[in-house]
Amino acid sequence: MKWLTPRAYRLWRDVGLRGYDADGRRDPRWRGRNDDRNAAYSDVLFSSGMRRSEGGSLLTIEVPELIAAD
Repeated sequence: MKWLTPRAYRLWRDVGLRGYDADGRRDPRWRGRNDDRNAAYSDVLFSSGMRRSEGGSLLTIEVPELIAAD
């Protein structure tokens, strides 16, 4: 089994889900939709270790609220 480092994951997410090239610039050929939504879903699964079916069945009441840092 191979694991992605956080840096490799961010590169994969940005290139594959958000439409950037490997240099971090927006790819003008990108025709994706819902880039931020897909990246956020991927971030939840990567950071929590949940499977796709587990992440896809989360209810809004099960997601913890963010606490603003003062």
